[in-house]
Amino acid sequence: MYKAFGTSSELELERPQVSREKQLVSYTIVETKTLPTASGERMTKAEVFDKAWKLGLKGDFSLVDKIYHSEYRAVHKSLDVEVDIEADKIVISTYSKLMIFGPFHVIFENEEFLCLERNVRMMVEGHPIYNTLITAITYNDGKIITQESVGERVQTDPSEGQDWNWEDYE
Repeated sequence: MYKAFGTSSELELERPQVSREKQLVSYTIVETKTLPTASGERMTKAEVFDKAWKLGLKGDFSLVDKIYHSEYRAVHKSLDVEVDIEADKIVISTYSKLMIFGPFHVIFENEEFLCLERNVRMMVEGHPIYNTLITAITYNDGKIITQESVGERVQTDPSEGQDWNWEDYE
């Protein structure tokens, strides 16, 4: 089944009917549900992921615990070490006073996979360092089972000339 998700609601595309000549005949769009917000709107997997780790930066890992699979594992490429969710929480707790997650952009999202780009600001010796991260996440039974992030240092503040600022995300 093909699936496509928008920014405010999830959409599911049923597998297209294909003739012998492999021409698209038709498809049906079916609304699916995600986690509700306080206002009753549904959150996408990306929005839930983002909210979970922003709460984690404040020391609240309750949402992280809800969305991660008990068998979750990730490899920290820079250290070449496999970690579980408890190790990820320790890393975030260690950097919580120095790090801000800025806005994110969904590259791809469906039931089994999420790929997003996000901006991060780290304060090092009183000076900001900016990074752009691409994070690829796989799901099993609706929970995060693997996650891999690749980052690149950005020389200029990604908020410059944009309609957002870092204070919006503190």
